[in-house]
Amino acid sequence: MIDESWQLKELVLSTAEMSESHTAENLSEHMRSVAAAWKIDLHSTVITTDNAANIVSVIERCDVIAHVRCMAHVLNLATQKGLTKVSSLSRLLGRVRSIVNFFDRSALASNALCKTLRQLEMPDLKPIIDVSTRWNSTYDMIERYLKIFPAITAAFSLNELKNESHRDTMTPKDIADLEAITAVSSTVAAT
Repeated sequence: MIDESWQLKELVLSTAEMSESHTAENLSEHMRSVAAAWKIDLHSTVITTDNAANIVSVIERCDVIAHVRCMAHVLNLATQKGLTKVSSLSRLLGRVRSIVNFFDRSALASNALCKTLRQLEMPDLKPIIDVSTRWNSTYDMIERYLKIFPAITAAFSLNELKNESHRDTMTPKDIADLEAITAVSSTVAAT
């Protein structure tokens, strides 16, 4: 809502537990009851949502004047699709995720990485794991991986990790590709 001073305000009209299935039918019924309680005419309402199929169906059932899909969600979906559809990029990111997960899930590996970071006099940074709902987390994962790559490589050569089946298999070309990805991503984010 926009107040008298033209300031955008966000209001929570209802917070309720829904024990039934989150189908479009159940959600639209709940939305209609909240609108009725607040005397809101849904036919003259503009609503912004994500692009989940059940939510889109809810909005269609409620017959609102306009449905604006969240631009951040649209951008995330498009970016995630691009990251998975380019097979060489998808494989490269999968390898980074595998290495990052290794250091995240293994206390032995995590300790070896911390020890190596200290020995190399690098900041005590942990790898970042990306999440599919936030495209920029992939950028953060790659950027952090590149920052601590020397320590990751060195950690894999430590005695305590020598017998681990997991290896950092990144080639100089892979690193160059990751650097190019971050350069493109930071340029896009800046525009």
